[in-house]
Amino acid sequence: MPKITVMPDGCKAAKAAGMNRTPLKRDKATGWSTGAARRNADFLMSIDALALGDGEALSVSLTLGRDLTIMPKTFTEMRNSFFKRLRRMGLIRLHWLAEFQRDGTPHLHMMAYFPPSGDALRLCQRVCNHWLSVAAATGAQRS
Repeated sequence: MPKITVMPDGCKAAKAAGMNRTPLKRDKATGWSTGAARRNADFLMSIDALALGDGEALSVSLTLGRDLTIMPKTFTEMRNSFFKRLRRMGLIRLHWLAEFQRDGTPHLHMMAYFPPSGDALRLCQRVCNHWLSVAAATGAQRS
């Protein structure tokens, strides 16, 4: 039976669970899977933007340098340290995902909402500086 879902910023229609009787075999990741893209879109449509108030939103891509090979545990620690710094800045809401470049280097895509600061450029610089501090050992640079 088809399913229709209505959310604050969009809607979707889907087949009932179990309808895909011939799923694709998992292979090397070469980008977003259909399921990952769908879940990301679902999350973004579920956000009630008006409930976030008059805050400031930043859409950011953060990469690591290539001076150091990063193990998954190290990347997780770096990411968590960075998010902790954002919370200290007053972070209201965060949506992020990690993606891997062809050489295996991870990077983050994120959207972060902060209280109004009156100076969006300064807010952007602070976020960038925090990332550069956390990722310094990898040779990350501002671009």
